[in-house]
Amino acid sequence: MQDITKSYRGKDNQGEWIYGSCALDDDGQAYIIVHQGATVKTKFNCWRHILADNVCKLTPYSDDFKKPLYENDIVRISSDRKILLGKITMRGYEWGVLLLESENFIPLRDIRKEFLGVLFLEVTGNIYDNQAMIRNYKGGM
Repeated sequence: MQDITKSYRGKDNQGEWIYGSCALDDDGQAYIIVHQGATVKTKFNCWRHILADNVCKLTPYSDDFKKPLYENDIVRISSDRKILLGKITMRGYEWGVLLLESENFIPLRDIRKEFLGVLFLEVTGNIYDNQAMIRNYKGGM
């Protein structure tokens, strides 16, 4: 079951990931609403300003190490034949991995069928913090 209190994440001006619900105001400013419990009986919300261009939605999937998968995460797919990198994205109404080397889209629900020898799927970063890794993997693109 998904933790709806962490259904989005985004970076603040200091580069820190903030987790919570997401809201946009009329001016296009993005906020993460962090749900906090002050005591057992009271709860309050804290609105944190984030950069609108790096809001990532939580998927209903996790990697093989139980780490939740967010939109724009970079994942490593290790099979008995090779290691591939991909980006978590949604196409249509389906979450999947867009392979960095070939731009092929593989639905997450089918990842084990597509790669029969998959040993594991692991989050290795995200497109905002690991651009050099993506560039190097794609051969300097």
